Amino acid sequence: MSLPMKAIDRLFERLAATYGAQWIRQWQDVPMADVKSAWAHELATFANSLHRIAWALENLPPKVPNAIEFKAVCRQAPAPEAPRLPEPKADPERV
Repeated sequence: MSLPMKAIDRLFERLAATYGAQWIRQWQDVPMADVKSAWAHELATFANSLHRIAWALENLPPKVPNAIEFKAVCRQAPAPEAPRLPEPKADPERV
């Protein structure tokens, strides 16, 4: 299973807008379909946790990442907070 190509397209648009010519030069000798396919495969583990990819996009490294480096940034994303039940009120007799 891979990440949907629509998600990869949006990711690449964001990375191209952020890194500009550096991003484009990194892939100039490789067919873009192959690059996107490799990224989709590498990021497949985040298909059910897209918040990690979103977090990585907000915390990009200064230099252009490759797929492995971007995946490592995704892994650093904090887990989302689970909803919590309200704390029970103290029993006045025990207090």
